[in-house]
Amino acid sequence: RPFPFSRMRVLLAIAVCCFAFMVVGSTAAGTGKGRGFGDDYDWYTLEDGLSQAKTLGKPGMIVMHKSWCGACKALGRKFSKSTDVLEAAQDFVMINVQDDDEPQEEEYAPDGQYIPRILFHWNGAVQTHIKNPARIGQQYQFFYQTPEQVLEGMKVAKAEFMKPIKDELQAQ
Repeated sequence: RPFPFSRMRVLLAIAVCCFAFMVVGSTAAGTGKGRGFGDDYDWYTLEDGLSQAKTLGKPGMIVMHKSWCGACKALGRKFSKSTDVLEAAQDFVMINVQDDDEPQEEEYAPDGQYIPRILFHWNGAVQTHIKNPARIGQQYQFFYQTPEQVLEGMKVAKAEFMKPIKDELQAQ
């Protein structure tokens, strides 16, 4: 016999290694409540988040991503470390949509089902005119690569969503 190990032992060793890689991979992808986008945020599922946004009168910020996506993981790592985005998030209901939770309705994929993408929701609808300011006129206008881009999108959304409230207060 040229090999001291039986086939069964080799197969068992391979299975153990595969299992270890799956465990490490799922941890790296973010299995906490933030699913890789930061556990310090007050995250909601899509359904609960839209309901909460309506109740609180706040806009929803929907972050759609996949656990296996390299670009999603890269954005998630940066997003989760950004204190500026975390602070700005206080003005939004933060909605985290991953993998099979992604809605299939067209309104959630205004220019395609690529990932990651960030959408803003207000008054019962996705606000498709609020796009990543760095990608206006380009393909994938809801794709954000950096926390700075996310923060700019949040500023645009907040300014627009707060305007009706300011106008109403000034009219009183």
